[in-house]
Amino acid sequence: MNRIQLLIASCLSATSLLAFAESPQTFLQGRVYELRRDTSPAFCYEWATGLPNGVWGNARDYGQKTEKLLGNGAVLIASATYKPTGEVISHSFYKSREACQQDLARKPGSIPSTLSPSAPATTQTVAQSSTYVDQLQRDFGQRIYFSSPKAEATIKKINIDCRAPDGRYLPLYNALLARLHEASTPDAWMETSVVSSGKNIQVFDSVRLKSGRELTPQLTLEINEWGAVETHGVRPDALSNACFGSYGPIWRI
Repeated sequence: MNRIQLLIASCLSATSLLAFAESPQTFLQGRVYELRRDTSPAFCYEWATGLPNGVWGNARDYGQKTEKLLGNGAVLIASATYKPTGEVISHSFYKSREACQQDLARKPGSIPSTLSPSAPATTQTVAQSSTYVDQLQRDFGQRIYFSSPKAEATIKKINIDCRAPDGRYLPLYNALLARLHEASTPDAWMETSVVSSGKNIQVFDSVRLKSGRELTPQLTLEINEWGAVETHGVRPDALSNACFGSYGPIWRI
Protein backbone atom coordinates (compact mmCIF):
# COMPACT_ATOMS: atom_id res chain seq x y z
CA MET A 1 0.00 0.00 0.00
CA ASN A 2 1.54 3.34 -1.04
CA ARG A 3 1.51 6.60 0.93
CA ILE A 4 -1.60 7.91 -0.80
CA GLN A 5 -3.57 4.74 -0.08
CA LEU A 6 -2.38 4.86 3.53
CA LEU A 7 -3.60 8.45 3.83
CA ILE A 8 -7.06 7.60 2.53
CA ALA A 9 -7.30 4.39 4.54
CA SER A 10 -6.40 6.20 7.75
CA CYS A 11 -9.01 8.87 7.06
CA LEU A 12 -11.64 6.24 6.34
CA SER A 13 -10.90 4.36 9.55
CA ALA A 14 -10.63 7.41 11.80
CA THR A 15 -13.51 9.49 10.49
CA SER A 16 -17.20 8.70 10.64
CA LEU A 17 -19.47 9.86 7.83
CA LEU A 18 -22.30 11.97 9.22
CA ALA A 19 -25.62 13.02 7.75
CA PHE A 20 -25.52 15.82 5.19
CA ALA A 21 -26.84 19.20 6.30
CA GLU A 22 -28.59 21.01 3.45
CA SER A 23 -27.35 24.48 4.39
CA PRO A 24 -25.50 26.37 7.14
CA GLN A 25 -28.89 27.50 8.44
CA THR A 26 -30.27 23.96 8.86
CA PHE A 27 -26.91 22.85 10.30
CA LEU A 28 -27.36 25.28 13.19
CA GLN A 29 -30.94 24.37 14.05
CA GLY A 30 -30.03 21.35 16.19
CA ARG A 31 -27.39 20.55 18.81
CA VAL A 32 -23.90 21.64 17.70
CA TYR A 33 -20.48 21.98 19.33
CA GLU A 34 -18.27 25.04 18.91
CA LEU A 35 -14.49 24.72 19.15
CA ARG A 36 -13.26 27.67 21.20
CA ARG A 37 -9.47 27.99 20.96
CA ASP A 38 -9.37 31.62 22.08
CA THR A 39 -10.13 30.69 25.70
CA SER A 40 -7.83 29.33 28.38
CA PRO A 41 -8.14 26.43 28.40
CA ALA A 42 -9.64 25.81 24.96
CA PHE A 43 -12.78 23.68 25.01
CA CYS A 44 -15.80 22.47 23.01
CA TYR A 45 -18.89 24.52 23.89
CA GLU A 46 -22.24 22.77 23.48
CA TRP A 47 -25.14 24.68 21.93
CA ALA A 48 -27.85 22.28 23.09
CA THR A 49 -30.66 23.92 21.10
CA GLY A 50 -28.55 25.17 18.21
CA LEU A 51 -28.26 28.75 16.98
CA PRO A 52 -31.67 29.56 15.47
CA ASN A 53 -30.54 33.11 14.60
CA GLY A 54 -27.40 31.88 12.86
CA VAL A 55 -23.76 32.48 13.74
CA TRP A 56 -23.93 36.27 13.66
CA GLY A 57 -27.48 36.78 14.98
CA ASN A 58 -29.15 39.99 13.88
CA ALA A 59 -26.07 42.14 14.48
CA ARG A 60 -25.13 44.56 11.74
CA ASP A 61 -21.53 44.89 12.91
CA TYR A 62 -20.36 42.01 10.69
CA GLY A 63 -19.66 42.09 6.97
CA GLN A 64 -18.18 39.84 4.27
CA LYS A 65 -19.73 36.77 5.87
CA THR A 66 -18.77 33.35 4.50
CA GLU A 67 -20.10 30.01 5.71
CA LYS A 68 -18.75 26.72 4.33
CA LEU A 69 -19.95 23.22 5.09
CA LEU A 70 -17.19 20.60 5.11
CA GLY A 71 -16.91 16.91 5.86
CA ASN A 72 -20.14 15.87 4.14
CA GLY A 73 -22.00 18.45 6.21
CA ALA A 74 -20.43 17.46 9.55
CA VAL A 75 -18.46 20.69 10.11
CA LEU A 76 -19.37 24.33 9.54
CA ILE A 77 -16.66 27.01 9.21
CA ALA A 78 -18.05 30.55 9.43
CA SER A 79 -16.03 33.74 8.98
CA ALA A 80 -16.93 37.42 8.95
CA THR A 81 -15.29 40.83 9.27
CA TYR A 82 -16.03 42.77 12.45
CA LYS A 83 -16.66 46.21 10.96
CA PRO A 84 -15.57 48.42 13.90
CA THR A 85 -12.02 46.96 13.88
CA GLY A 86 -11.71 45.24 10.49
CA GLU A 87 -10.72 41.99 12.25
CA VAL A 88 -11.69 38.71 10.58
CA ILE A 89 -13.43 36.40 13.06
CA SER A 90 -13.98 32.69 12.45
CA HIS A 91 -16.03 30.00 14.22
CA SER A 92 -15.87 26.21 13.85
CA PHE A 93 -18.98 24.13 14.62
CA TYR A 94 -19.28 20.33 14.73
CA LYS A 95 -22.27 18.00 14.64
CA SER A 96 -20.65 15.62 17.13
CA ARG A 97 -18.84 16.22 20.40
CA GLU A 98 -16.31 13.52 19.46
CA ALA A 99 -15.23 15.32 16.26
CA CYS A 100 -14.85 18.61 18.13
CA GLN A 101 -12.82 17.05 20.92
CA GLN A 102 -10.66 15.19 18.40
CA ASP A 103 -9.56 18.50 16.85
CA LEU A 104 -9.22 20.04 20.31
CA ALA A 105 -6.84 17.26 21.39
CA ARG A 106 -4.44 17.66 18.49
CA LYS A 107 -0.95 18.51 19.73
CA PRO A 108 0.70 21.21 17.62
CA GLY A 109 4.32 21.12 16.53
CA SER A 110 6.34 24.14 15.46
CA ILE A 111 7.97 24.78 12.11
CA PRO A 112 10.39 27.70 11.64
CA SER A 113 9.00 30.16 9.11
CA THR A 114 8.81 33.83 8.30
CA LEU A 115 6.31 36.25 6.80
CA SER A 116 9.16 38.25 5.26
CA PRO A 117 10.34 37.37 1.75
CA SER A 118 13.65 35.53 1.65
CA ALA A 119 16.51 36.52 -0.61
CA PRO A 120 15.54 36.76 -4.29
CA ALA A 121 15.67 33.43 -6.09
CA THR A 122 18.48 32.94 -8.57
CA THR A 123 17.68 32.56 -12.25
CA GLN A 124 18.84 28.94 -12.18
CA THR A 125 16.58 28.09 -9.23
CA VAL A 126 13.57 29.77 -10.82
CA ALA A 127 14.12 27.79 -14.01
CA GLN A 128 14.35 24.56 -12.02
CA SER A 129 11.23 24.95 -9.93
CA SER A 130 8.85 27.40 -11.58
CA THR A 131 7.75 25.07 -14.38
CA TYR A 132 6.95 22.27 -11.93
CA VAL A 133 5.10 24.59 -9.52
CA ASP A 134 3.20 26.18 -12.41
CA GLN A 135 2.01 22.72 -13.42
CA LEU A 136 0.90 22.00 -9.85
CA GLN A 137 -1.00 25.28 -9.82
CA ARG A 138 -2.80 24.43 -13.06
CA ASP A 139 -3.73 20.94 -11.89
CA PHE A 140 -4.49 21.47 -8.19
CA GLY A 141 -4.86 25.20 -7.49
CA GLN A 142 -8.66 24.93 -7.74
CA ARG A 143 -8.67 22.49 -4.80
CA ILE A 144 -7.46 25.15 -2.35
CA TYR A 145 -10.28 27.31 -0.99
CA PHE A 146 -9.64 30.60 0.86
CA SER A 147 -12.20 32.12 3.24
CA SER A 148 -10.93 35.65 2.63
CA PRO A 149 -8.33 37.64 0.68
CA LYS A 150 -6.40 37.98 3.95
CA ALA A 151 -6.18 34.19 4.32
CA GLU A 152 -4.88 33.83 0.76
CA ALA A 153 -2.36 36.66 1.09
CA THR A 154 -1.00 35.28 4.36
CA ILE A 155 -0.52 31.75 3.03
CA LYS A 156 1.29 33.04 -0.05
CA LYS A 157 3.69 35.11 2.10
CA ILE A 158 4.75 32.24 4.36
CA ASN A 159 8.20 30.77 3.69
CA ILE A 160 9.53 27.76 5.61
CA ASP A 161 13.18 28.10 6.64
CA CYS A 162 14.90 24.99 5.26
CA ARG A 163 18.02 25.63 7.37
CA ALA A 164 20.18 24.52 4.47
CA PRO A 165 23.69 25.75 3.61
CA ASP A 166 22.50 27.13 0.27
CA GLY A 167 19.86 29.31 2.00
CA ARG A 168 16.90 27.63 0.36
CA TYR A 169 13.37 28.20 1.63
CA LEU A 170 10.01 26.56 0.97
CA PRO A 171 6.93 28.65 0.06
CA LEU A 172 4.09 27.16 2.10
CA TYR A 173 1.65 27.57 -0.78
CA ASN A 174 3.87 25.37 -2.95
CA ALA A 175 3.82 22.70 -0.23
CA LEU A 176 0.01 22.77 -0.11
CA LEU A 177 -0.14 22.24 -3.87
CA ALA A 178 2.35 19.38 -3.71
CA ARG A 179 0.42 17.64 -0.90
CA LEU A 180 -2.74 17.76 -3.01
CA HIS A 181 -0.78 16.17 -5.86
CA GLU A 182 0.49 13.36 -3.65
CA ALA A 183 -2.94 12.71 -2.13
CA SER A 184 -4.70 12.42 -5.48
CA THR A 185 -5.92 9.08 -6.88
CA PRO A 186 -8.75 8.20 -9.29
CA ASP A 187 -10.89 6.97 -6.39
CA ALA A 188 -10.19 9.66 -3.77
CA TRP A 189 -8.49 13.01 -3.53
CA MET A 190 -7.82 15.76 -1.01
CA GLU A 191 -9.09 19.33 -0.83
CA THR A 192 -7.72 22.12 1.37
CA SER A 193 -9.59 25.01 3.03
CA VAL A 194 -7.72 28.02 4.42
CA VAL A 195 -9.74 29.94 7.01
CA SER A 196 -9.11 33.17 8.93
CA SER A 197 -9.60 32.59 12.67
CA GLY A 198 -9.12 35.83 14.54
CA LYS A 199 -5.44 36.71 14.15
CA ASN A 200 -4.57 33.16 13.10
CA ILE A 201 -4.96 31.24 9.86
CA GLN A 202 -6.15 27.62 9.97
CA VAL A 203 -5.66 25.03 7.22
CA PHE A 204 -8.11 22.12 6.98
CA ASP A 205 -7.71 19.05 4.75
CA SER A 206 -10.60 16.83 3.72
CA VAL A 207 -10.71 13.70 1.57
CA ARG A 208 -13.38 13.44 -1.11
CA LEU A 209 -14.34 10.02 -2.46
CA LYS A 210 -15.29 9.20 -6.03
CA SER A 211 -18.75 8.28 -4.73
CA GLY A 212 -19.29 11.94 -3.81
CA ARG A 213 -18.83 11.51 -0.07
CA GLU A 214 -16.50 13.87 1.76
CA LEU A 215 -14.76 12.86 4.98
CA THR A 216 -14.71 15.14 8.01
CA PRO A 217 -12.02 17.81 7.52
CA GLN A 218 -8.97 17.69 9.76
CA LEU A 219 -7.10 20.73 11.06
CA THR A 220 -3.56 20.25 9.77
CA LEU A 221 -1.77 23.61 10.02
CA GLU A 222 -2.20 26.83 11.95
CA ILE A 223 -0.31 30.09 11.34
CA ASN A 224 -0.22 32.78 14.03
CA GLU A 225 -0.02 36.54 13.49
CA TRP A 226 3.81 36.43 13.43
CA GLY A 227 3.95 33.77 10.73
CA ALA A 228 4.89 30.81 12.94
CA VAL A 229 3.49 27.55 11.57
CA GLU A 230 2.14 24.87 13.91
CA THR A 231 1.33 21.38 12.66
CA HIS A 232 -1.67 19.42 13.90
CA GLY A 233 -2.23 16.53 11.51
CA VAL A 234 1.12 16.78 9.72
CA ARG A 235 4.54 15.77 11.06
CA PRO A 236 6.88 18.79 11.23
CA ASP A 237 9.53 16.80 9.35
CA ALA A 238 7.15 16.31 6.42
CA LEU A 239 7.56 19.97 5.47
CA SER A 240 11.25 19.94 6.35
CA ASN A 241 11.78 16.97 4.03
CA ALA A 242 9.92 18.85 1.30
CA CYS A 243 12.83 21.29 1.32
CA PHE A 244 14.98 18.53 -0.19
CA GLY A 245 12.78 16.96 -2.80
CA SER A 246 10.25 14.66 -1.11
CA TYR A 247 7.45 16.52 -2.94
CA GLY A 248 9.51 17.49 -5.99
CA PRO A 249 11.35 20.75 -6.82
CA ILE A 250 9.06 23.16 -4.92
CA TRP A 251 11.67 25.05 -2.84
CA ARG A 252 13.43 28.28 -3.78
CA ILE A 253 16.95 29.61 -3.21
